[in-house]
Amino acid sequence: MRDPTAAPDQPAPLQMVRYNNDDRAPLLGMSLEQVDAFYRAHRKFNQLIRSPTFEYRFQMTAGNVVIFDNQRLLHGRTAFRGHRRLVGCYLNGDDYRSRLRGLLFERDHGLSRADTEPSDAPQPSH
Repeated sequence: MRDPTAAPDQPAPLQMVRYNNDDRAPLLGMSLEQVDAFYRAHRKFNQLIRSPTFEYRFQMTAGNVVIFDNQRLLHGRTAFRGHRRLVGCYLNGDDYRSRLRGLLFERDHGLSRADTEPSDAPQPSH
């Protein structure tokens, strides 16, 4: 599997869980015992993440903004009747961290953007 849901048989600590109950590939190459064990674990995991102990629910209203790290938080929506408009925006974590490192370097070394960009780079107009 290229992007496994979870890989408990690997010696490294679990790094990520990818979970979408409505989107799962067939369990190919597994014995019936492994498939049975997978579904037992899957049911238990689903019970845990749907437990009120681990859920935070709130009613969104016009103008609400929700920001979270998509790789550190399982999230979802409940059923809804009526009209709604949700707008999503995704920020690549590597791009964010790279830009942050650059800004911190500039700050720590007393540099400005003009000091760090090549002279032939287009300059923003004010």
